[in-house]
Amino acid sequence: MKVIKLTGLVPVKALVRHKNIPSGKVFGITPELARKGLAAKEIELYPVPDGIETYDVADFTPAAAPVEEAVVEPAGDVVIPDDWETMQWLKRVKLAQQIVGGELTLLAEEKPLDAAMRVISAEVQRRAAAEKQAE
Repeated sequence: MKVIKLTGLVPVKALVRHKNIPSGKVFGITPELARKGLAAKEIELYPVPDGIETYDVADFTPAAAPVEEAVVEPAGDVVIPDDWETMQWLKRVKLAQQIVGGELTLLAEEKPLDAAMRVISAEVQRRAAAEKQAE
């Protein structure tokens, strides 16, 4: 599928009415949303006008194998602040990366913040359980 370089959007035509987009309307959406719409047969690709710079991406992403829940390894010396749930989202992502010792593994359609919350929460629970056993 062709993605317009300037906007990063894929030109598509609606085949069915969806929310505020009437059937037959031409508009641009992200490649990920375009893949979903194509799979659901709600949209079709629309030709890019001549003279517009584009790049190609795959029409469909291969079905991912079921991903097992990632096991969080002990974080060692990483300090988790008491207010970690209210920290700015990038700080939470960085904290989670420190806990796992590298990049976060995203599950299915998980976003980085969701992965960070999962990792930090699991580590907090792991530490609480370890403290409880030590008593």
